[in-house]
Amino acid sequence: NPALYQMTVAEAVQTGLPTVVGFVTPGFCQTRWCGPTLESVEAVREGVGDEAANFIHIEVYDDFQALTLAAPMIEWGLTTEPWVFILDENGRIVARLSGPLSPTELQEQLAPLLSEVG
Repeated sequence: NPALYQMTVAEAVQTGLPTVVGFVTPGFCQTRWCGPTLESVEAVREGVGDEAANFIHIEVYDDFQALTLAAPMIEWGLTTEPWVFILDENGRIVARLSGPLSPTELQEQLAPLLSEVG
């Protein structure tokens, strides 16, 4: 979904909105959880809208053949996938979610931030 690649995390933080950052690689996931996790992020994005929160997908690998981790994975200290982080309007990590994630679970974690902003 091209909408998930419109800004960097730094740019998202500057907007003053909550941000959902998904580190997932559906095509090369070491588990079966990446595809459903990315679908959950997209579903919540569709329900919430881009005016209320930022949603970003970060690819896990720079090189799929060699399984070389992408720089953001290293910067965030991640070695596995999938991960979803929720940042508040100031860019602080308020939720760190690993493994399979339903839209309901993600929405429940994000909802308090949406009420603070709105």
